[in-house]
Amino acid sequence: MTDATETNFPTKFSYTKEDIEEAAKRDRLGEGYYPFLITDVIKQVSKRKEEPSKDGNMGENPMLVPVCRPLGDANRAESVFGPTIRDYWVLPFANDTIKGHIPPGKWAVEFLSHRLHAVFPDKVMAYPQWNKERKVILFAGEVIEKAEEHEYRKKAASTVYPMAEKLAGDPSPLINCYFWADVYYDEGSDWPSLRGHTDEPPRGAKFGPGMIREGDKITSKVTAERPKASKRRR
Repeated sequence: MTDATETNFPTKFSYTKEDIEEAAKRDRLGEGYYPFLITDVIKQVSKRKEEPSKDGNMGENPMLVPVCRPLGDANRAESVFGPTIRDYWVLPFANDTIKGHIPPGKWAVEFLSHRLHAVFPDKVMAYPQWNKERKVILFAGEVIEKAEEHEYRKKAASTVYPMAEKLAGDPSPLINCYFWADVYYDEGSDWPSLRGHTDEPPRGAKFGPGMIREGDKITSKVTAERPKASKRRR
Protein backbone atom coordinates (compact mmCIF):
# COMPACT_ATOMS: atom_id res chain seq x y z
CA MET A 1 0.00 0.00 0.00
CA THR A 2 1.31 3.44 -0.93
CA ASP A 3 2.09 5.66 2.06
CA ALA A 4 -0.47 8.46 2.53
CA THR A 5 2.26 11.08 2.83
CA GLU A 6 3.33 10.35 -0.74
CA THR A 7 -0.13 11.05 -2.17
CA ASN A 8 -1.13 14.01 0.05
CA PHE A 9 -4.12 11.97 1.23
CA PRO A 10 -5.71 13.68 4.28
CA THR A 11 -5.26 12.16 7.72
CA LYS A 12 -8.20 13.79 9.51
CA PHE A 13 -11.86 13.74 8.53
CA SER A 14 -14.82 15.63 9.94
CA TYR A 15 -18.39 16.62 9.18
CA THR A 16 -21.12 18.64 10.82
CA LYS A 17 -24.88 18.41 11.33
CA GLU A 18 -25.17 21.10 8.67
CA ASP A 19 -23.30 18.86 6.21
CA ILE A 20 -25.80 16.06 6.84
CA GLU A 21 -28.75 18.42 6.47
CA GLU A 22 -27.39 19.81 3.19
CA ALA A 23 -26.66 16.36 1.79
CA ALA A 24 -30.24 15.28 2.47
CA LYS A 25 -31.76 18.09 0.42
CA ARG A 26 -32.93 17.45 -3.14
CA ASP A 27 -32.08 19.54 -6.16
CA ARG A 28 -34.73 19.41 -8.87
CA LEU A 29 -35.43 21.09 -12.17
CA GLY A 30 -38.29 23.52 -11.65
CA GLU A 31 -41.43 23.00 -13.71
CA GLY A 32 -41.95 25.07 -16.85
CA TYR A 33 -40.61 25.45 -20.39
CA TYR A 34 -36.90 25.08 -21.19
CA PRO A 35 -34.81 24.76 -24.31
CA PHE A 36 -33.20 21.31 -24.49
CA LEU A 37 -30.12 20.01 -26.28
CA ILE A 38 -30.05 16.40 -27.48
CA THR A 39 -26.64 15.00 -26.54
CA ASP A 40 -27.20 11.36 -27.52
CA VAL A 41 -29.89 8.99 -28.83
CA ILE A 42 -30.49 5.42 -27.69
CA LYS A 43 -32.34 2.74 -29.65
CA GLN A 44 -34.59 0.83 -27.29
CA VAL A 45 -37.62 -1.49 -27.19
CA SER A 46 -40.50 -0.80 -24.80
CA LYS A 47 -41.56 -3.35 -22.19
CA ARG A 48 -44.06 -6.06 -23.03
CA LYS A 49 -47.56 -5.33 -21.75
CA GLU A 50 -49.50 -7.74 -19.58
CA GLU A 51 -52.66 -7.05 -21.58
CA PRO A 52 -52.97 -5.82 -25.18
CA SER A 53 -54.26 -2.32 -25.89
CA LYS A 54 -57.46 -1.82 -27.91
CA ASP A 55 -55.48 -1.97 -31.15
CA GLY A 56 -53.93 -5.30 -30.16
CA ASN A 57 -50.48 -3.89 -29.42
CA MET A 58 -48.62 -5.77 -26.68
CA GLY A 59 -45.76 -3.33 -26.31
CA GLU A 60 -42.20 -4.25 -27.26
CA ASN A 61 -42.33 -1.29 -29.62
CA PRO A 62 -39.21 0.22 -31.18
CA MET A 63 -38.32 3.55 -29.62
CA LEU A 64 -35.79 6.31 -29.99
CA VAL A 65 -34.70 7.74 -26.65
CA PRO A 66 -33.10 11.17 -27.00
CA VAL A 67 -30.82 11.98 -24.06
CA CYS A 68 -31.48 15.65 -23.30
CA ARG A 69 -30.03 18.41 -21.13
CA PRO A 70 -31.73 21.75 -20.36
CA LEU A 71 -29.98 24.91 -21.48
CA GLY A 72 -29.51 28.07 -19.47
CA ASP A 73 -29.13 30.05 -22.70
CA ALA A 74 -31.04 28.79 -25.72
CA ASN A 75 -28.27 29.98 -28.05
CA ARG A 76 -25.28 28.46 -26.23
CA ALA A 77 -24.82 24.69 -26.26
CA GLU A 78 -22.20 25.03 -23.52
CA SER A 79 -24.83 26.42 -21.13
CA VAL A 80 -26.24 22.95 -20.35
CA PHE A 81 -27.08 22.40 -16.70
CA GLY A 82 -29.24 20.23 -14.50
CA PRO A 83 -30.19 16.57 -14.89
CA THR A 84 -29.95 14.40 -17.97
CA ILE A 85 -33.47 13.53 -19.11
CA ARG A 86 -34.38 10.59 -21.34
CA ASP A 87 -37.35 11.35 -23.60
CA TYR A 88 -39.06 8.21 -24.94
CA TRP A 89 -40.27 8.46 -28.55
CA VAL A 90 -42.33 5.46 -29.66
CA LEU A 91 -41.98 4.71 -33.37
CA PRO A 92 -45.12 3.81 -35.37
CA PHE A 93 -43.66 0.60 -36.77
CA ALA A 94 -44.05 -3.11 -36.13
CA ASN A 95 -41.15 -4.91 -34.45
CA ASP A 96 -40.03 -7.39 -37.12
CA THR A 97 -37.99 -9.38 -34.58
CA ILE A 98 -41.23 -10.51 -32.90
CA LYS A 99 -43.54 -12.76 -34.89
CA GLY A 100 -47.01 -11.29 -35.34
CA HIS A 101 -46.13 -8.03 -33.62
CA ILE A 102 -48.84 -5.41 -34.03
CA PRO A 103 -47.51 -1.83 -34.25
CA PRO A 104 -48.78 0.84 -31.87
CA GLY A 105 -51.96 2.64 -32.92
CA LYS A 106 -52.28 5.89 -34.81
CA TRP A 107 -51.68 7.75 -31.54
CA ALA A 108 -47.97 7.01 -32.02
CA VAL A 109 -47.90 8.96 -35.30
CA GLU A 110 -49.53 12.01 -33.73
CA PHE A 111 -47.33 11.69 -30.63
CA LEU A 112 -44.20 11.56 -32.77
CA SER A 113 -45.30 14.38 -35.08
CA HIS A 114 -45.00 17.01 -32.36
CA ARG A 115 -41.58 15.79 -31.25
CA LEU A 116 -40.13 15.60 -34.74
CA HIS A 117 -41.65 18.95 -35.68
CA ALA A 118 -40.01 20.50 -32.61
CA VAL A 119 -36.61 19.41 -33.91
CA PHE A 120 -37.19 19.63 -37.67
CA PRO A 121 -39.91 22.29 -38.10
CA ASP A 122 -39.07 22.78 -41.78
CA LYS A 123 -39.30 19.07 -42.58
CA VAL A 124 -41.98 17.55 -40.35
CA MET A 125 -45.49 18.89 -39.75
CA ALA A 126 -47.20 18.55 -36.39
CA TYR A 127 -50.75 17.26 -36.23
CA PRO A 128 -53.57 19.80 -35.88
CA GLN A 129 -54.39 20.67 -32.28
CA TRP A 130 -57.39 22.09 -30.48
CA ASN A 131 -56.61 25.46 -28.90
CA LYS A 132 -58.55 25.68 -25.64
CA GLU A 133 -58.15 29.42 -25.23
CA ARG A 134 -59.26 30.37 -28.72
CA LYS A 135 -61.58 27.36 -29.13
CA VAL A 136 -60.30 26.66 -32.63
CA ILE A 137 -58.27 23.97 -34.40
CA LEU A 138 -54.78 25.13 -35.35
CA PHE A 139 -52.45 23.69 -37.96
CA ALA A 140 -49.05 25.33 -38.49
CA GLY A 141 -50.35 28.32 -36.53
CA GLU A 142 -53.36 28.80 -38.79
CA VAL A 143 -57.03 28.22 -37.99
CA ILE A 144 -58.59 25.35 -39.92
CA GLU A 145 -62.16 24.03 -40.09
CA LYS A 146 -63.21 20.74 -38.51
CA ALA A 147 -64.08 19.41 -41.96
CA GLU A 148 -60.47 20.04 -43.07
CA GLU A 149 -58.83 18.29 -40.13
CA HIS A 150 -58.58 14.85 -41.72
CA GLU A 151 -56.70 16.16 -44.76
CA TYR A 152 -54.25 18.08 -42.58
CA ARG A 153 -53.68 15.04 -40.35
CA LYS A 154 -52.94 13.05 -43.50
CA LYS A 155 -50.58 15.78 -44.69
CA ALA A 156 -48.71 15.72 -41.39
CA ALA A 157 -48.53 11.92 -41.29
CA SER A 158 -46.96 11.90 -44.76
CA THR A 159 -44.01 13.86 -43.30
CA VAL A 160 -43.74 11.86 -40.06
CA TYR A 161 -43.32 8.36 -41.50
CA PRO A 162 -40.35 9.10 -43.83
CA MET A 163 -38.45 10.98 -41.09
CA ALA A 164 -39.23 8.27 -38.52
CA GLU A 165 -38.00 5.59 -40.90
CA LYS A 166 -34.81 7.53 -41.60
CA LEU A 167 -34.04 8.16 -37.93
CA ALA A 168 -34.84 4.58 -36.95
CA GLY A 169 -32.02 3.52 -39.25
CA ASP A 170 -29.64 6.28 -38.18
CA PRO A 171 -30.68 8.54 -35.28
CA SER A 172 -27.45 10.56 -35.32
CA PRO A 173 -29.05 13.60 -37.09
CA LEU A 174 -30.91 14.24 -33.82
CA ILE A 175 -27.70 14.80 -31.87
CA ASN A 176 -26.93 18.47 -31.13
CA CYS A 177 -30.48 19.49 -32.09
CA TYR A 178 -32.50 21.87 -29.93
CA PHE A 179 -36.16 21.90 -28.98
CA TRP A 180 -38.40 23.38 -26.31
CA ALA A 181 -40.49 21.33 -23.87
CA ASP A 182 -42.48 21.71 -20.68
CA VAL A 183 -41.01 20.00 -17.61
CA TYR A 184 -43.48 18.31 -15.27
CA TYR A 185 -43.48 15.63 -12.57
CA ASP A 186 -45.80 12.64 -12.31
CA GLU A 187 -47.44 12.31 -8.94
CA GLY A 188 -45.01 10.81 -6.44
CA SER A 189 -42.06 11.04 -8.83
CA ASP A 190 -38.89 13.03 -8.27
CA TRP A 191 -37.74 12.64 -11.88
CA PRO A 192 -38.73 15.20 -14.55
CA SER A 193 -40.69 14.29 -17.68
CA LEU A 194 -41.25 16.31 -20.86
CA ARG A 195 -44.41 17.34 -22.73
CA GLY A 196 -45.56 20.10 -25.06
CA HIS A 197 -42.61 19.69 -27.44
CA THR A 198 -42.26 22.65 -29.79
CA ASP A 199 -39.67 24.46 -31.90
CA GLU A 200 -40.19 27.72 -30.00
CA PRO A 201 -41.82 28.70 -26.71
CA PRO A 202 -45.61 28.90 -27.06
CA ARG A 203 -47.33 32.21 -26.44
CA GLY A 204 -47.83 32.79 -22.72
CA ALA A 205 -45.55 29.88 -21.76
CA LYS A 206 -44.36 29.63 -18.19
CA PHE A 207 -40.58 29.41 -18.29
CA GLY A 208 -38.82 27.16 -15.82
CA PRO A 209 -36.80 28.80 -13.03
CA GLY A 210 -33.86 26.43 -13.34
CA MET A 211 -32.50 24.20 -10.59
CA ILE A 212 -34.35 24.56 -7.29
CA ARG A 213 -33.11 23.35 -3.95
CA GLU A 214 -35.55 22.51 -1.20
CA GLY A 215 -36.62 25.81 0.24
CA ASP A 216 -37.12 27.22 -3.29
CA LYS A 217 -33.63 28.63 -3.61
CA ILE A 218 -33.08 29.21 -7.33
CA THR A 219 -29.56 28.21 -8.37
CA SER A 220 -29.83 28.73 -12.13
CA LYS A 221 -32.04 30.68 -14.50
CA VAL A 222 -33.00 30.27 -18.14
CA THR A 223 -32.60 32.86 -20.86
CA ALA A 224 -35.98 32.58 -22.54
CA GLU A 225 -35.11 33.02 -26.17
CA ARG A 226 -35.64 30.89 -29.21
CA PRO A 227 -32.42 29.25 -30.44
CA LYS A 228 -31.12 31.17 -33.42
CA ALA A 229 -31.44 29.40 -36.77
CA SER A 230 -27.68 29.45 -37.22
CA LYS A 231 -27.29 27.59 -33.95
CA ARG A 232 -29.84 24.87 -34.69
CA ARG A 233 -29.00 21.69 -36.49
CA ARG A 234 -31.57 20.66 -39.06
